Amino acid sequence: MCACATSAGSLHATAECEDSTIKLLTTQENPSLDASTAVIVASGPITTSMTEDLLRLSERVKPFDTLILDLDSPGGRLDHAEELVAALQSIRDNAKLKTYVRHGSHCLSACALVFQRGDERIAGGASVWLFHAACPAFSRLPMKNETQRFIDLMIAGGASKEFLSSLVDKGYLSLPGEFWTSGYELFHVYKANIITTLLDPWRPIRPELPQPD
Repeated sequence: MCACATSAGSLHATAECEDSTIKLLTTQENPSLDASTAVIVASGPITTSMTEDLLRLSERVKPFDTLILDLDSPGGRLDHAEELVAALQSIRDNAKLKTYVRHGSHCLSACALVFQRGDERIAGGASVWLFHAACPAFSRLPMKNETQRFIDLMIAGGASKEFLSSLVDKGYLSLPGEFWTSGYELFHVYKANIITTLLDPWRPIRPELPQPD
């Protein structure tokens, strides 16, 4: 895990520190977007710098009616995720917020808390998700109070209490452990109410056969 203060509780799944990035896409960069919609692409660990970058975009996104937060993240510290959530809340006051995890993208650990802020929460069935207890940095020993705060915030955002309680009962949120799952399973099998809209499945592109001379 990346080095972080042990008091905050880490909800991070990577073994190496990565850079986090935030970038804004509008119809100028992507002509397929509606003129009233902007996409904020957030990738890498959830950090204070990610929140600062998001806040720097706040003036630029004010003219848009809909914002899509496109996530691909291994998670981060719980308090950093709460900072990002607070920044998103200020954006939600002015626009509809859709959170989005593409097929093949990751929303691990604390990322789920950020994803849960969307008015509409969209993900691919082939997206990757991870849930585990909040732990001190460099440790797998669960922190009870921080983990309960994560659970409470997820439920407040609409996640199924029954789903999260089952992870506690099975030890995934109360003992060292990791619950990996797909977007398809979250939506159809566990009915976790974390994803509200499941993307259509990936469709194979048929090989182009050589044309006869």
